[in-house]
Amino acid sequence: MSFPRAHEALSAARVLLESRFAADAVSRAYYATYHAASAAVESVGGEPKSHAGLLRLFGELVVVPGLLPSEFGVILHRLQAARARADYVGEIGSDAAESAVRDATRFVEAVENWVNTSGEQ
Repeated sequence: MSFPRAHEALSAARVLLESRFAADAVSRAYYATYHAASAAVESVGGEPKSHAGLLRLFGELVVVPGLLPSEFGVILHRLQAARARADYVGEIGSDAAESAVRDATRFVEAVENWVNTSGEQ
């Protein structure tokens, strides 16, 4: 599972946010959700081959069947778009970075909890 990588990216996002590197914090926040979403998709038999594929499979295999609320699909898409802006444009404010880290934290916690509890059933 990709949760250790998700937690590592989330920790890096927090450090970068505290150090006022907003764009880099957003990028790491996205990668935290990316790794958590990968674990979720893999837990239901999906095999994402790209970022776009992961977003599609997360929606199709996790959100649409109602395994997790749709807000988590929205967060994943929003953070992917924010990461693209952060990496290629670089114009990210501290409020946007704080929101990204907060959303990534909620996402990783919820997805990890779901994967861990769904495997026990």
